[in-house]
Amino acid sequence: MMEGLSRLAGGYSLQVFSLLYTQLRFLMAALVFAFPLRKKSRFPLRLLLFGIGWIGLLILSAVFRTHFTGVLPRLAVNILNLTLPLLMLEVCLAEDKLTVLNTWCAGVAAEEIASVTHELLQAALGLDSASVLTLFPSLPIDLQVLVFIAYHFLIDLLLYVLIGRRRVESGDRKSLIQLTILVVLSIVCISVLSTITYSFRTESLGLFITSRLYSFAFALLILLIRFGIISIGHARNEISMMEQVMQQERKQYEQNRENINLINMRCHDLKHQLANLAGRLTDEEVLSLQEAMSIYDNTIKTGNEVLDVVLYENQLSCRKENIQLSCLANGKSLSFMHTRHIYALFSNALRNAMEAVRQLDNPEQRIISIHVDDLEDQVEISVINYYQGEILSTDGGLETTKHDMNHHGFGTMSMRYITEQYGGHMGVDARNGIFRLYITLPKPKENAA
Repeated sequence: MMEGLSRLAGGYSLQVFSLLYTQLRFLMAALVFAFPLRKKSRFPLRLLLFGIGWIGLLILSAVFRTHFTGVLPRLAVNILNLTLPLLMLEVCLAEDKLTVLNTWCAGVAAEEIASVTHELLQAALGLDSASVLTLFPSLPIDLQVLVFIAYHFLIDLLLYVLIGRRRVESGDRKSLIQLTILVVLSIVCISVLSTITYSFRTESLGLFITSRLYSFAFALLILLIRFGIISIGHARNEISMMEQVMQQERKQYEQNRENINLINMRCHDLKHQLANLAGRLTDEEVLSLQEAMSIYDNTIKTGNEVLDVVLYENQLSCRKENIQLSCLANGKSLSFMHTRHIYALFSNALRNAMEAVRQLDNPEQRIISIHVDDLEDQVEISVINYYQGEILSTDGGLETTKHDMNHHGFGTMSMRYITEQYGGHMGVDARNGIFRLYITLPKPKENAA
């Protein structure tokens, strides 16, 4: 097949095949990194139409390179080779322009790494990369082409899996702008470096290998920087989302505090009026009212209004589900914390503990204990409860191996984030059926004893 195409290309066959292999490699790398992105409607048709246009550009660039030699024509064709994948991504992807640019950047860097490693392997085997296509020159030319394409595809795929899989969040404009700057600089450097390098490929093998190693390092650095920027962007988005959730929880706290204050006022008034109603109500009705008002009498008071509200909310749920909730806490020691942080921290901790004890078969183990200890230079918080099943560590926290897949550690990320805001440490200890969440928070200097 390749011989037939060579005869068809005639005097331009050398440049046609050289550009074909080069451009195909960059297009293939771009498609690998574009895999998780949203495609436009009629994606196969768009890709086909681009392919038809690409063949036309390939022929024109081959004619141009055959009749014009030198550094500048080579640089112009190299720029075309690198920008073709960008045009393809723009035609086929339903993503914003910054995301397309950065996907293109990853593809270019990956392909440069694949190209350099292939050329270095050829040099190690004593093969001239300028005249030999693959590592196995004894194979038929058609099979050499397949091996050549397969090698580059596998390297691109490996780099995608290792450091290119995570995509840029479309809402993280700061990361996208940083990556766009990286795109421009990287493409300019790779284009110029590649043009200069190949001009002395046949003159000095040592210099050629050195320059290609530099290209390899530069392309790898591009991918690593891109990965780092994307990771930072994801972390920034997660923090923003957690802050939004905590702001919503603060609003919920304000509403619940008003409701609790109203209930306590009514209970207080009713308690003093109950003696006057004794003759008008039956004993059963009086007993029912007394039991209802016991909620007011048994409300846990810690010295911190926010913590009191959290405990009051969960106390009602615990009573309904026959869960014993005990608390020994010096709430005043939490005065240096923001309202939203206290509410989110203890709400998540209690929610996780209640989820765990609901699964217990033994009602005597449906117990949750909270401790807040005020030490000399730090505050220690612990939430202790029984659990059943095996506790496994996951990226998002802790997970119990139960068939219903309920998560014991739901909200762990939020609690860890809050802890780190105060320079503290959070850990867990799960053994012998007892789960303990412990948090240590250093006191601010002005609050330290």
